[in-house]
Amino acid sequence: MATQKTRKFFVGSIIIVAITYGAVILLLSFMQNVADNVLPPESMAEADVIERIKPVAQVNIGEAPAVETAAVSEQPDEEAVERGENGEYIVKMLTSGKEGAMVFEPAFLHVEKGATIKFVPTDASHNSMSIFTPEGNDGWVGENSKEVIVTLNDEGVYIYKCNPHLMMGMVGVIQVGAATNKDAAVKEAETLASKIMMGKDRLSSYLSQVSDDAAPVAEKSVQKAEVIAKEEPTPAAVSTDVSSGTEHTVKMLNTGKDGMMVFEPAFLKVNKGDTITFLPTDAGHDSVSAYVPEGAEGWAGENSKKISVTLNTEGVYLYKCIPHLMMGMVGVIQVGEATNKAEAEKEAEKMGAIMAMGKDRFSKYLAEVK
Repeated sequence: MATQKTRKFFVGSIIIVAITYGAVILLLSFMQNVADNVLPPESMAEADVIERIKPVAQVNIGEAPAVETAAVSEQPDEEAVERGENGEYIVKMLTSGKEGAMVFEPAFLHVEKGATIKFVPTDASHNSMSIFTPEGNDGWVGENSKEVIVTLNDEGVYIYKCNPHLMMGMVGVIQVGAATNKDAAVKEAETLASKIMMGKDRLSSYLSQVSDDAAPVAEKSVQKAEVIAKEEPTPAAVSTDVSSGTEHTVKMLNTGKDGMMVFEPAFLKVNKGDTITFLPTDAGHDSVSAYVPEGAEGWAGENSKKISVTLNTEGVYLYKCIPHLMMGMVGVIQVGEATNKAEAEKEAEKMGAIMAMGKDRFSKYLAEVK
């Protein structure tokens, strides 16, 4: 019995030794392979060593890693500042520019005393209006969608806005000569920030460029702006297809019963075949369908122009003003039976998510659908 146990122990020991020996051989073989493929021999040149190591560690020896920096809004070079035929500085009023939606471009200027600035409505529905000026300066008030030219004879910092789009951060800064009132301008900008829903950091960004130097950057070149004759918008022809129904009027307003940027009335219940005429009572608005019943045709009105649509399909229609959707400028029309109310409510929820103001308007108008 003891002999049998001894034999088993002896056989087991031999097996363990064999396994251990095999493992050691495999480990030594692996280490030699690593040495042959990774570690460089002493005779290799430095360049060869680098080339051998790079695939393993991806280290660039002797090169500093590149650091990406975010773009910062800066005073444009004089070469980039557009100038008019008489040397005036051109500031464009844009719905979309380098800094995003609703911007002046350039939004910061440092000019000499007595310089003239021309604000050009490259895109419709904007104006330029001074908010803060040096003491004794009367400022300026431009009309919507029209050029305004101002000559600045008083040194200091000027802050201005687009009145319809102040809440969306459409503001600008001009430094004329020495910034004698910079501290007061910074305080005014802090007060204005409470009225801005988007682009709150724009004013601080522009004011950070105000220089202690009275003289602007020396002019390098003058670009003559192409003069384009601007025509007053003419109303689009009114649809004559009203034989089967009644014509209703919806005004597009900067200010109405529901606040700023509204259609009035914003909810209408009409009959199948009725015609809706959208009137640009205030300039800078349009009417564009956002959701219509299945099989119905939508519409897309032009900015600051009248549009008439005849609705021949029953159901709920949602529409918007594209420039002011984020400010909640939307409306609802019910034609006959509200066969698609549930779908309209779902679409309204999606659109409400992108609005900065007036988020409850759609739900308020849809509550009137019966």
